[in-house]
Amino acid sequence: MAFQKKICQEQGCNSPVWSKGKCKYHGSVNKGLKRKSSSFGKQKISKNGIKMHDFFQQIWDNTPKPVRCFETNEIIPYPSTYNFAHILPKSSFEEYAFEEWNIKIVTYEVHTNYDQKNYEKTPKLSAYAQEIRHKILIN
Repeated sequence: MAFQKKICQEQGCNSPVWSKGKCKYHGSVNKGLKRKSSSFGKQKISKNGIKMHDFFQQIWDNTPKPVRCFETNEIIPYPSTYNFAHILPKSSFEEYAFEEWNIKIVTYEVHTNYDQKNYEKTPKLSAYAQEIRHKILIN
């Protein structure tokens, strides 16, 4: 017997179920981008004073709708911080953390696979990352 991943009950949503048959997007009363609780520490702030959350919201607002995952082309109906993947990790490339070209909008599953270095499951992100690293090394 194979384990089947439960998906959200909302029409057109393929996100994993979080609670009460709905994903994090649809199970939430507030449909805006979620802010992390202050108990997680301070948010990163760019050189010009923009907080990471506001930076992600700006990217979301400027992205044509419907927003689709860079890797799978699935529709992402509502934003969450886990939908914004840094191609070059913030820990290693802090100077590029607030560059739009270093952010791709992806599903939770894709983001998790990419962060865990499951590159065979994220070929588009991996190819884009190689292209970016090549450009940085040349300059």
